[in-house]
Amino acid sequence: MAQLRKTRDAALTGEKLAWDAVSAMTFDVFVLAAAEFLSASLLKPVATDLGITA
Repeated sequence: MAQLRKTRDAALTGEKLAWDAVSAMTFDVFVLAAAEFLSASLLKPVATDLGITA
């Protein structure tokens, strides 16, 4: 019985670690995409503030 409990606990720990990794990757993708769009959306206001025209 104790061996079964250890196996089940180890499986749950492994499953939690897997989902933690999925959550971390999801967060990373969100941050990278937001950084790409943020810089592109701020280009015009920054250029205006610096007095640069196209």
